[in-house]
Amino acid sequence: MKKQIVNILVLGLLASMPLMGDGLLGEKKIKTDTRVEKALKRLGFKYTKKKDGSFKLIFNVGKKRTQIVFIDSTTSIYRDFEIREIWSPAYQAKGDMIPEDVANSLLEDTQKKKMGAWSKIGSYAIFVARISADADDESLQSTLKLVLEAADEMEDQLSHGKDNF
Repeated sequence: MKKQIVNILVLGLLASMPLMGDGLLGEKKIKTDTRVEKALKRLGFKYTKKKDGSFKLIFNVGKKRTQIVFIDSTTSIYRDFEIREIWSPAYQAKGDMIPEDVANSLLEDTQKKKMGAWSKIGSYAIFVARISADADDESLQSTLKLVLEAADEMEDQLSHGKDNF
Protein backbone atom coordinates (compact mmCIF):
# COMPACT_ATOMS: atom_id res chain seq x y z
CA MET A 1 0.00 0.00 0.00
CA LYS A 2 2.81 2.43 0.91
CA LYS A 3 4.61 1.63 -2.36
CA GLN A 4 1.42 2.33 -4.32
CA ILE A 5 0.98 5.70 -2.59
CA VAL A 6 4.61 6.63 -3.28
CA ASN A 7 4.20 5.64 -6.95
CA ILE A 8 1.06 7.78 -7.24
CA LEU A 9 2.83 10.76 -5.65
CA VAL A 10 5.85 10.39 -7.93
CA LEU A 11 3.62 10.15 -11.03
CA GLY A 12 1.70 13.22 -9.88
CA LEU A 13 4.93 15.14 -9.39
CA LEU A 14 6.20 14.14 -12.83
CA ALA A 15 2.89 15.08 -14.45
CA SER A 16 2.98 18.52 -12.85
CA MET A 17 6.53 19.36 -13.93
CA PRO A 18 6.74 21.60 -16.98
CA LEU A 19 8.72 19.83 -19.67
CA MET A 20 9.83 23.03 -21.32
CA GLY A 21 12.99 24.48 -19.90
CA ASP A 22 13.65 21.93 -17.22
CA GLY A 23 16.32 20.11 -19.18
CA LEU A 24 15.25 16.80 -17.68
CA LEU A 25 13.85 15.32 -20.83
CA GLY A 26 16.41 16.28 -23.46
CA GLU A 27 15.18 19.76 -24.32
CA LYS A 28 15.35 20.51 -28.03
CA LYS A 29 15.56 24.17 -29.08
CA ILE A 30 13.50 25.23 -32.10
CA LYS A 31 13.19 28.88 -33.13
CA THR A 32 9.73 28.67 -34.75
CA ASP A 33 8.32 25.24 -35.39
CA THR A 34 7.04 25.27 -38.96
CA ARG A 35 4.91 22.17 -38.24
CA VAL A 36 2.74 24.24 -35.91
CA GLU A 37 2.65 27.22 -38.22
CA LYS A 38 1.54 25.11 -41.18
CA ALA A 39 -1.14 23.38 -39.11
CA LEU A 40 -2.49 26.67 -37.77
CA LYS A 41 -2.70 28.03 -41.33
CA ARG A 42 -4.50 24.88 -42.56
CA LEU A 43 -6.95 25.17 -39.66
CA GLY A 44 -7.54 28.86 -40.40
CA PHE A 45 -6.46 30.11 -36.97
CA LYS A 46 -5.12 33.64 -36.53
CA TYR A 47 -2.00 33.83 -34.39
CA THR A 48 1.00 35.93 -33.56
CA LYS A 49 4.53 34.66 -33.12
CA LYS A 50 6.36 35.59 -29.95
CA LYS A 51 10.10 36.30 -29.71
CA ASP A 52 10.74 32.82 -28.29
CA GLY A 53 9.12 31.21 -31.34
CA SER A 54 5.91 30.25 -29.55
CA PHE A 55 2.47 30.98 -30.97
CA LYS A 56 -0.15 33.13 -29.26
CA LEU A 57 -3.79 32.65 -30.18
CA ILE A 58 -6.77 34.57 -28.83
CA PHE A 59 -10.16 32.88 -28.99
CA ASN A 60 -13.61 34.41 -28.59
CA VAL A 61 -15.36 32.03 -26.19
CA GLY A 62 -18.73 33.82 -26.05
CA LYS A 63 -20.41 36.00 -23.43
CA LYS A 64 -17.93 38.77 -24.34
CA ARG A 65 -15.07 36.58 -23.12
CA THR A 66 -11.76 35.74 -24.79
CA GLN A 67 -9.05 33.27 -23.87
CA ILE A 68 -5.34 33.33 -24.72
CA VAL A 69 -3.66 30.04 -25.64
CA PHE A 70 0.04 29.48 -26.28
CA ILE A 71 1.62 26.72 -28.34
CA ASP A 72 5.29 26.22 -27.67
CA SER A 73 7.75 25.79 -30.53
CA THR A 74 10.27 24.41 -28.07
CA THR A 75 9.78 20.69 -27.66
CA SER A 76 11.13 18.05 -25.31
CA ILE A 77 12.21 14.52 -26.05
CA TYR A 78 11.43 11.50 -23.92
CA ARG A 79 12.98 8.42 -25.49
CA ASP A 80 11.64 8.52 -29.07
CA PHE A 81 8.68 10.75 -28.25
CA GLU A 82 8.82 14.48 -29.04
CA ILE A 83 6.44 16.48 -26.85
CA ARG A 84 4.94 19.94 -27.23
CA GLU A 85 3.07 22.00 -24.63
CA ILE A 86 -0.15 23.90 -25.27
CA TRP A 87 -1.17 26.07 -22.35
CA SER A 88 -3.41 28.89 -21.19
CA PRO A 89 -3.45 31.07 -18.04
CA ALA A 90 -6.47 31.17 -15.78
CA TYR A 91 -5.34 32.84 -12.57
CA GLN A 92 -2.67 35.23 -11.34
CA ALA A 93 -1.78 35.31 -7.67
CA LYS A 94 -1.02 38.60 -5.96
CA GLY A 95 2.35 37.27 -4.83
CA ASP A 96 4.41 34.26 -5.84
CA MET A 97 2.23 31.76 -3.98
CA ILE A 98 -1.15 30.56 -5.20
CA PRO A 99 -3.59 30.60 -2.27
CA GLU A 100 -4.35 27.20 -0.74
CA ASP A 101 -8.06 27.26 -1.61
CA VAL A 102 -7.28 28.08 -5.25
CA ALA A 103 -4.56 25.41 -5.44
CA ASN A 104 -6.97 22.84 -4.01
CA SER A 105 -9.63 23.80 -6.57
CA LEU A 106 -7.06 23.37 -9.35
CA LEU A 107 -5.99 19.95 -8.06
CA GLU A 108 -9.61 18.81 -7.81
CA ASP A 109 -10.29 20.08 -11.33
CA THR A 110 -7.24 18.26 -12.72
CA GLN A 111 -8.71 14.97 -11.48
CA LYS A 112 -11.81 15.58 -13.63
CA LYS A 113 -9.88 16.19 -16.84
CA LYS A 114 -9.29 13.50 -19.45
CA MET A 115 -6.10 15.20 -20.60
CA GLY A 116 -3.90 18.00 -19.29
CA ALA A 117 -3.31 19.36 -15.82
CA TRP A 118 -3.02 22.55 -13.83
CA SER A 119 0.48 23.88 -13.33
CA LYS A 120 2.19 27.01 -12.04
CA ILE A 121 4.53 29.39 -13.87
CA GLY A 122 5.64 32.26 -11.65
CA SER A 123 2.49 33.72 -10.13
CA TYR A 124 0.23 32.21 -12.82
CA ALA A 125 -1.92 29.08 -12.69
CA ILE A 126 -2.04 27.62 -16.18
CA PHE A 127 -3.78 24.68 -17.76
CA VAL A 128 -1.30 22.72 -19.85
CA ALA A 129 -1.68 19.76 -22.17
CA ARG A 130 1.24 17.88 -23.68
CA ILE A 131 0.84 16.30 -27.08
CA SER A 132 3.02 14.79 -29.74
CA ALA A 133 5.04 17.53 -31.42
CA ASP A 134 3.93 16.22 -34.81
CA ALA A 135 0.27 15.79 -33.89
CA ASP A 136 -2.17 15.89 -36.79
CA ASP A 137 -4.40 18.91 -37.35
CA GLU A 138 -7.44 17.34 -35.67
CA SER A 139 -5.45 16.45 -32.53
CA LEU A 140 -3.93 19.93 -32.36
CA GLN A 141 -7.35 21.56 -32.76
CA SER A 142 -8.97 19.29 -30.15
CA THR A 143 -6.18 19.95 -27.67
CA LEU A 144 -6.40 23.71 -28.24
CA LYS A 145 -10.13 23.54 -27.56
CA LEU A 146 -9.67 21.48 -24.41
CA VAL A 147 -7.01 23.86 -23.05
CA LEU A 148 -8.90 27.05 -23.78
CA GLU A 149 -12.17 25.71 -22.36
CA ALA A 150 -10.52 24.42 -19.18
CA ALA A 151 -8.65 27.69 -18.59
CA ASP A 152 -11.60 29.95 -19.39
CA GLU A 153 -14.01 27.98 -17.19
CA MET A 154 -11.59 28.11 -14.25
CA GLU A 155 -10.83 31.80 -14.83
CA ASP A 156 -14.55 32.57 -14.90
CA GLN A 157 -15.07 30.61 -11.67
CA LEU A 158 -12.08 32.05 -9.77
CA SER A 159 -12.50 35.65 -10.94
CA HIS A 160 -16.30 35.66 -10.50
CA GLY A 161 -16.89 36.50 -14.15
CA LYS A 162 -13.95 38.79 -14.89
CA ASP A 163 -12.05 38.21 -18.12
CA ASN A 164 -8.34 38.74 -17.56
CA PHE A 165 -6.92 36.35 -20.13
